[in-house]
Amino acid sequence: MNEQPTRGRRIIRKLLIAPEFHQVDIMGMVHNAAYFYWFEKGRLDILWAILPFEEAVRLRLGLPVVRHVCNYRKAARFGDSLVLTTTHELLPRYEGRLVFQHSLMHETNKTEIAEAETTLTIMDMRDGQLVRDFPAEVWKRYQSLT
Repeated sequence: MNEQPTRGRRIIRKLLIAPEFHQVDIMGMVHNAAYFYWFEKGRLDILWAILPFEEAVRLRLGLPVVRHVCNYRKAARFGDSLVLTTTHELLPRYEGRLVFQHSLMHETNKTEIAEAETTLTIMDMRDGQLVRDFPAEVWKRYQSLT
């Protein structure tokens, strides 16, 4: 009998995004690099609740991005009001990666501008090795995230 892995509950965060002048090109469209900055803001909104920066430094834990994929649907423009929704599924055990889904929508007309997925892993900054388990206090915060 094939057992399906137990899935966790979803954590969702929303951020309002207003493209800034320095993020657009001569045509008034947002440069692709800005999207990755926004996606980082979305995942950090979740990550800092689990592992604040100061604690990550103290524990010598790094969270490198190992995969990032973005599909652009429509152009975002200077002056647009956007909503970034970042979703993370809390898993019952750490599987060596943390995956974040991102959806960027135009706030007024509700069209999807872009969707992306970012995958991180946890690394011990002392030796560059992958971390197999969260430290106990971090895991407790991770599991209690709402």
